[in-house]
Amino acid sequence: MRLIRLTSSSNGEFSNNFNEDIVIQPNSKIGLKSASLSLNDTEINIKGNNRDVQVQFIDGQNPTTFKLDEKIYNSQNDDELLDNLELNLNSAMGPSSVVTSGSVLVENKKIGIEWRVQKTKTGKTSISYLSNPTYTPLADTNSTPINDLTIKSDDITFDNDDGVDGNNVIWSAQGTATASGKNFFIGRRRLAKGLGHFRTQLYRLSDLTTQGGDASKAGFSIGLTSRTPSDSMKEVEFDPRSVGLYVPAHNLEYAIVEGGHRRKLTQVIKCNDQGSPSLKPDNDIIEIERVGRTINMYVYPSTNVGTHDVARVTLGSVVLEDEYANEDLYPFVVFHRGGGTLTDESNSDVTLMNTHWTLSGYDLAEEEFEVRSLLGTVNPHSTNTLTNNGELPQYHNGSKSFSSNHIQFGSLDVANFFGFRQRRFPINGGITWSGRESDDYKRDLFLSDFAYNHSNDRTYLVVLDSIALSNYDGMQADGTGQGQRKSILQVLMNPVGVVTERIVYQTDSPDMMDVSNRQPITLRTIKARIVDDEYNEIDTFGNDVMVLYVEDGK
Repeated sequence: MRLIRLTSSSNGEFSNNFNEDIVIQPNSKIGLKSASLSLNDTEINIKGNNRDVQVQFIDGQNPTTFKLDEKIYNSQNDDELLDNLELNLNSAMGPSSVVTSGSVLVENKKIGIEWRVQKTKTGKTSISYLSNPTYTPLADTNSTPINDLTIKSDDITFDNDDGVDGNNVIWSAQGTATASGKNFFIGRRRLAKGLGHFRTQLYRLSDLTTQGGDASKAGFSIGLTSRTPSDSMKEVEFDPRSVGLYVPAHNLEYAIVEGGHRRKLTQVIKCNDQGSPSLKPDNDIIEIERVGRTINMYVYPSTNVGTHDVARVTLGSVVLEDEYANEDLYPFVVFHRGGGTLTDESNSDVTLMNTHWTLSGYDLAEEEFEVRSLLGTVNPHSTNTLTNNGELPQYHNGSKSFSSNHIQFGSLDVANFFGFRQRRFPINGGITWSGRESDDYKRDLFLSDFAYNHSNDRTYLVVLDSIALSNYDGMQADGTGQGQRKSILQVLMNPVGVVTERIVYQTDSPDMMDVSNRQPITLRTIKARIVDDEYNEIDTFGNDVMVLYVEDGK
């Protein structure tokens, strides 16, 4: 009988050299007598400077810096930290910029971006983003505007620039008129969370008298709802977590709708319809923008006939409550009069054009995202004229925008808690990434070195690399559908110390494994590992120790 003590200061990986040969005699047995490790960061207090996170994803610009929310995280609530990182990444993407001259097409990687933070199947932290700046239009041109009386299938048009048809939209009347006040459309897919735009433009917005004089049945509401769309929907209204704008009639004021309640704006902005069909491109453009936890609402107004001549006006901003700040939001429009017949379309008093939004890349099917990754220049469906101080919304020009990407945490402790070895990942340089390539849909941009798991109440494997043991594992991580031979020395089930940072294992009667060697094995170096139950490296600090029990064969 012999005891061999191994030590390590490298994340459960043991590689010990000895000054003389260690001979394992034929038909020997070996077992684990004891093991002790100290795990890193089973609890983290996010406060002060360690809240800072810096991410570089656009070449030629300074890194984007933001803060995590202050809180103590441990094994009981660590999923909340992943959600918080995702929310704050997306919240750092805006607000949007505007165009003051020249083309509205720009190379702005933030348009349509969404960051996602999650645990992979192997338990590691994955931080990635997709950029889906192509727009899903309901009406390409002024020739097929959407009206408040009845939405017909030809209003939900196919767009060759976008590769999207009406399958991504639910609308209330597919060729038949609807009851009064029930006319609506809603996107099946959520708006991008990072810098997601939902835009429409007035084609016709009659004054209140022309609309019948009842403000409650005038105009339309445009907004975002947390209610998941379904084919059986009969109506869409503002629920307690919806947010948007009420657009009543020409020359009446816009109003914000939040939680189902309308509130007047501190800045008096009136809806404007230029009237003449030839001037429709210069009517008000309405934009609702999601930037993580914040919803911004804008109007691009016109005061003179034929041009957009004044700056964008911020109608208001709504900060979502923490409990709901990261949930999915879907774009919708509700017409407050609605109802009518198919022949009433030309007489509609409320009509919209150029309606489109940036869908979340992560809410698309893989084949849908692949279509978008192949698209070139995006047609913004905008022919507006800019003069004086006029401003228009930006539209992405379709560029893939490859860039060098890295992330840096505020402290090594925070980086370790997320599963990264160092504050900066990668340690040097950056990872080339577009967020628009079809492969990006399935890949991880920043993938942690260790599993994101802060509880000791789990299983660990002791693997002996220097001596091949005839043990087997049925896990099929390589996708072959077959278990494999593994040199597992011991399985540590819920080791002592589950409520602390330490893993401690000790036994008076080790489980002895047959070495099954017919000839002596001579070793000067012994290598072994302690890993999690999916063979991921674990994150430890200080000295790791294990003691092997060798029983020589006879």
